[in-house]
Amino acid sequence: MSLEHECDSLSQFMYGLKATESRRQWPQRLKMFFNFLKIEGDLDHQPIYFVKKAREYPQRAQESFIQYI
Repeated sequence: MSLEHECDSLSQFMYGLKATESRRQWPQRLKMFFNFLKIEGDLDHQPIYFVKKAREYPQRAQESFIQYI
């Protein structure tokens, strides 16, 4: 998938959040998760990097979620 599609996926996710409070909180929560994983960059680039690596190593991505919670 293209970089353009990855950015669009995050936008679609955020658009799908109906509650105003959820839309306000999710960017900060995502940023905390990516910082926990030590993924550098801003919130525009961190999700793209994470998805790329998750496709390469799906088990590692799943383990990352488990470790975070």
